[in-house]
Amino acid sequence: MPEWVATALAAHIDDWKPLPGERTASPTSAGLLFLGRERKPLNKNYFNPNVWRPALRSAGVPRERENGMHALRYACASMWLEHGVSIKPVSEYPSFPEAISPG
Repeated sequence: MPEWVATALAAHIDDWKPLPGERTASPTSAGLLFLGRERKPLNKNYFNPNVWRPALRSAGVPRERENGMHALRYACASMWLEHGVSIKPVSEYPSFPEAISPG
């Protein structure tokens, strides 16, 4: 990752502590770094219109399905699989972040 991303991420971690809990091979909310106002996993109904779409507009990226939340889910699942997470927990991971109970 570029140094400027690592610096910004380190500052974020200093300001906003990750969610507690034990990280396991199965997806959990433990260790999440980017949270909603209630310190819970981000809700797509907030994140998509208030963060993702404005970022796409600002970057000049067209608003299309392949640039949406589905693409983020696909990227996340692909990274889990690449790092050894079993396909079963990935396939069973909740569709909506609010379905996850922290810790």
